[in-house]
Amino acid sequence: MQKLATWLQIIANVGILGSLVLLALQMEQSADLTKLQLMRDDSNSHISAEQAYVGEQFADVWEKMILEPENLTLAEMRILDSNIWSQGLYRWWNNYELYQAGLLSEDDWKTPIKSDAGYLLLHPYGRAYWDEVRQPGELFNDEFTNFVDEVLARSDARAVGPEEFYENIQNRLQGYLHPQVD
Repeated sequence: MQKLATWLQIIANVGILGSLVLLALQMEQSADLTKLQLMRDDSNSHISAEQAYVGEQFADVWEKMILEPENLTLAEMRILDSNIWSQGLYRWWNNYELYQAGLLSEDDWKTPIKSDAGYLLLHPYGRAYWDEVRQPGELFNDEFTNFVDEVLARSDARAVGPEEFYENIQNRLQGYLHPQVD
């Protein structure tokens, strides 16, 4: 009977030890989830603030950026800055940091860049902006900047400028509104 009691006590102690290990793992996982939530909250807050700068004149400023970029005022450049930063670079960098932390896959951080870089950076203002913020040791590391550069280089080969893009849409729209009758 004494042997049985000793074995039961050993088993109980192992059970307690296992429970403590599980508790420690759960606490670590909870800390990771809390960190993720804090990063997302910070990102959302920052993006909301930047979008407030864009305001209602964004479409007019975007048009001016396409048609006469040399005449942009500092206020208009700040509006464009807010759009490029919040809709692209800040979001992309945040995803990259989550990837580095093991919380996103490589595809998760790269896909938004592949889909948005052309729209945000393949025009003279976007290129000048990217050239300024991509400087080594400034905001982003080499892996991040090299990937954005690769996406832009691939996009350059098949890209049309924003003005041509919207002209193409206008021409297609005219074709839909006034179809040619044979």
